[in-house]
Amino acid sequence: MEAAAIRLQRRVCIKQLTKQLSELQFSNKLIEENTFETFTKMIQDKSLQSVINKIIKLINNISDYGSNNIVSAQDFFSSFVICGYKEEVMNTEETDPLFVINSQIISSANKLVSEFSLLSKNINMYRINKFNTCLKQYKKDFVAWKRCDKHYIIHMLTCSYYQLDALIKEEEKLGSNEEASEAHKMYIDICKERQKDLLIKVKEINGLPYLQSFDPNGTRLDNATKQQIYETAHSAFWDIFYRQLLEVPPNYTMLLNLLTDLRNRLCKFVPNRPDICEEIQESIDIELITNMITNNAFDDESLKKLCLYIISKVKSFQPQIMDDDVNLWETNMLEHFKKQFNYADFLPIFLRSVFNMLDNIVAFAEQLARQQESSNNT
Repeated sequence: MEAAAIRLQRRVCIKQLTKQLSELQFSNKLIEENTFETFTKMIQDKSLQSVINKIIKLINNISDYGSNNIVSAQDFFSSFVICGYKEEVMNTEETDPLFVINSQIISSANKLVSEFSLLSKNINMYRINKFNTCLKQYKKDFVAWKRCDKHYIIHMLTCSYYQLDALIKEEEKLGSNEEASEAHKMYIDICKERQKDLLIKVKEINGLPYLQSFDPNGTRLDNATKQQIYETAHSAFWDIFYRQLLEVPPNYTMLLNLLTDLRNRLCKFVPNRPDICEEIQESIDIELITNMITNNAFDDESLKKLCLYIISKVKSFQPQIMDDDVNLWETNMLEHFKKQFNYADFLPIFLRSVFNMLDNIVAFAEQLARQQESSNNT
C-alpha cells in the first residue's frame, strides 16, 4: 500500500515537474547570450528563484522520496555562473594553488548544467535520477570549494598583512632621521591604512584567529613584493593628491609638501654649490607660495613660472643621453598652458613626472658610478 502511494506521489510530481520545466525560460543559452553582470542580475529575480526551488524540491521527491532537500536555487544558479563565467569568479591558471579544486568544481558545474539541459528536453526517471545525483554531488563539491577558497583567501590576506608590517618597520627605520620627506611619511601612512583594510577584511570572513596564530617569520618580503606594495601605495598617494585638489576650495597641503621635497631633492644634486641651492630655495619659495595661495594670488601665470623653473633645473641635471626624453616631456607639459586646464588634472601628472625624471637621473648616475668602479678594479 505504501509503495503504491509513493508511485502515485511520484507520478503527480513528474506531471508537476513537466509543467514547471515547460514554462521555465531558463537554459545554458542564457550564458551565451548574456554578460556576467547581466546574468548575475537575472538570477537575483525572486520569482525565478521560487520556480527553481520548486523544481529542485519536486526532483528530490521523485528521485529520493522522504529525504531532506539540501540544495537551494542559489546553489543551482552557481553552477551556471561557474560553467559560463569561470574567468570572472576564479583563477583558472595551472600555477594557481587552487587549480586542482578549481578544476574539480568547474567539471562538476559543467556536468550539472549539461544534465539539466538533457532533463529539460526529455523528462523521464533516468534523467531525473541522473540530474539529482549530479545536483547532490555538485553541492558537496561546491561546499568543499568554498571552504578551501575561504581558507586560501584568509591565508593570502594574512601574508599580505605581515608583508606590509615588515615593510612599514623597514621604511620607518629608513625615515627615522629628520630629513625624511613628507612624501615618505605619507607613503608609510598609506601602507598602514592598507594594513588596517586587510585586517577588516580578515575579520569579515572570520579569519582573525588564523591571523593571530600565524608565524610571520616565514613571510617573504622579496623585491617583487616590495615593488608591488610600493606601486599600490604610490598610486594611492597621487590619488589622494588629486582628490585634495578637487576640494572646494582646493586643499594645497600636499602640493606644498611635495614642493618642499622637490626643492630638497634638487639641492642634493649640488651639495657643494651653496649658491645654486640658494637660487633653488628662492625660486621654490614655500613661504611665498603659501602666502599666495592664502590670498588667492596663485594663478596660472604663477604656476607656469614655477613649472618652467622646475623644468629648467631638471634639464640642467639630466645626462645627455636623456635629452630627447626630457625635451619631449617638456613639450607635453607646456602644452597644458596653451589652453584652459584644471589644476587637479595637471599638477599630479606634472609633479609625478618630475619625481620620475629625478629618479631616472639618480639611477643613471648610480649606474655610471658602478661602471666606473668596475672599470677601475679591472
